[in-house]
Parts: sequence; structure tokens; C-alpha cells
Amino acid sequence: MKQTILDFPYHNDYNLEDFVVSAVNEQAFNIINDWPAKWGVGTYKNSLILCGEEKSGKTHLSHIWQQKAGAVFLKPDDNITSKLASNNAFIIEDIDKYLWQEDLLLHIFNIVHSAEKYLLITSKLPVKFLAINLRDLASRLKAVLDIKILMPDEDMIRMIIIKHFSQRSLNISPELLHYIANRISRNFSDIFDVIKKIDELSLVQKRNITIPLVRNIL
Repeated sequence: MKQTILDFPYHNDYNLEDFVVSAVNEQAFNIINDWPAKWGVGTYKNSLILCGEEKSGKTHLSHIWQQKAGAVFLKPDDNITSKLASNNAFIIEDIDKYLWQEDLLLHIFNIVHSAEKYLLITSKLPVKFLAINLRDLASRLKAVLDIKILMPDEDMIRMIIIKHFSQRSLNISPELLHYIANRISRNFSDIFDVIKKIDELSLVQKRNITIPLVRNIL
């Protein structure tokens, strides 16, 4: 069976061995795991942008790369000058969320490439949908290799469900697995939300996780 990569929000060790690989995230995993080979392309070969929806595994992959590359996370309120001078690899998470000054992002980008350092950027939105006004920054980001984690397929959904129950030392019948996997929404946030609700309802009502219980959630 092909390995599958998963990110579980209730588990925050972010270890490599906690991942299982499916087609939806195989490309992203291979590039992170094989760093620095095939990290980027062209002029900006030392940068990579990783896109994917909430809870798709971007943070987990970022931490795996952090351990491999000795990278540091950058935030808008950090002492950026000091971090850029004393480190060789950097992670900017959720570039679409944080209120970064565009000239500061451009400065980081230029330092990384002029000094042959490395940069990983994560975003829920693809680069072409980012609201960037600074033309030089926009053009550089569009030239960076952009890897997308796809929406979960049925194999991924089943692995998420199995992994969750196994971490609680619970068995799940093939019938229940089939029932949940064929009725749950096809996005990561909803999948984890439903699993959490099933968990909570089972604990509150002190009931086994069965199709009748799951039916109340779905």
C-alpha cells in the first residue's frame, strides 16, 4: 500500500513518522523530504511556495522541513534583520493571513536569494490570488515554484479516519468506515470537524462509535 501523508490537529509533535502519503500531497511531501534537491526553479530556485486549504498539512510539512534545514519561522513583528543574518533557512507561514509589509517581504526575498539561503512560504491561496500591490514582489512570487496540496480523495479520508481511531486505540469496522467516508464533506476542515464531533458525542453519551451515533452528526 502506498504511504499516505496526514496532518492531525490534535497531535502537535509534527514528526516525519506521523505522516501517511496519498496522491493529494505526494508531490509536496517528496519535495520537502528530498530537500534541497528539486526545491525550486529558475532564478528563485531557493524558494518554494506550498498551497493548501486549512488543516491540509502545510504546518506539519513546514515543521518537517524546519528540522531538516534548521529553518526558523518568521513573523511580521520579529527582529527580521537579526534572524536573516544569523540563519540560513526561513519559513513564512500563512502569507495570505498575516499583515506583512510588502517592502519587508521583498527585502526578505532579496536577501534569501542574494545570500543563497532558503525560504518556504505557505498559503491557503495560490500566488495568483494573493492581493499584492508591490509589483516587484508580485513578479518574484509568481516566478517561485508553487506546489499545491489537493482536496482529499476517498483514500485520504479513510486514512484520516483510521488514524484518528487508532490513536485512541479504537477499532473501526469496515462498514462504519465506509459509511463515514461516503457521507463526509470532501475538505480537510470539515473532515476534522466531523471527527471531533463524533469523538465528543461518544464521550458525552458514553456510547460506542456506531452508525446510529455517527448518523446524528452527519
